Amino acid sequence: MGRRDWNPLYTLRWDTAAGEQQITGTSRDIHAAARRVNQLGDLGTAWDIAVLDEGDVDVTARFFDHLDR
Repeated sequence: MGRRDWNPLYTLRWDTAAGEQQITGTSRDIHAAARRVNQLGDLGTAWDIAVLDEGDVDVTARFFDHLDR
C-alpha cells in the first residue's frame, strides 16, 4: 500500500497580481500554508482561493472555515 492510498493529495491554488499560484501536498502541507494564504486574502493581495482534492472537488471549507473565526 502506497502513501497516497492513505494520505491523499490536495491542491491549494490562488491568484495574485503575479498570476496563479499553487501548492500540492498532503492535508498537513495545505493546512500549513492555508493561514498565510488566508492572510494574503484578507490583505487583498490574493483572491480566488480554493483547495481541490484529487478528484478536483472543491474542499476549501475543510481548510479555511476555522481561520475566519
